[in-house]
Amino acid sequence: MAVESAPQLDMGQDRIVDVTCPAGMLASGGGGQITTGDNQLPKPQILSSQPIGNLATPTTWEVHAWSSVPSALWPLYAFVMCVPAG
Repeated sequence: MAVESAPQLDMGQDRIVDVTCPAGMLASGGGGQITTGDNQLPKPQILSSQPIGNLATPTTWEVHAWSSVPSALWPLYAFVMCVPAG
């Protein structure tokens, strides 16, 4: 089962988005996506994409991204692949 965050569309350079599996499920993987429609240069970059919390039984995936343009408006999506716990 895949779970996706709502896009975080704010101005700013540094952004972190978390997405959590439903109850009773664990995060088995995940990732993030940045989309820019205005040919913005330089493009924002994903700095990290990883499980957070108890790493033996992670339920949340976190994506951290950064843009060198302070006034840039860019959406960051995070997604997590969830599997049944146990």
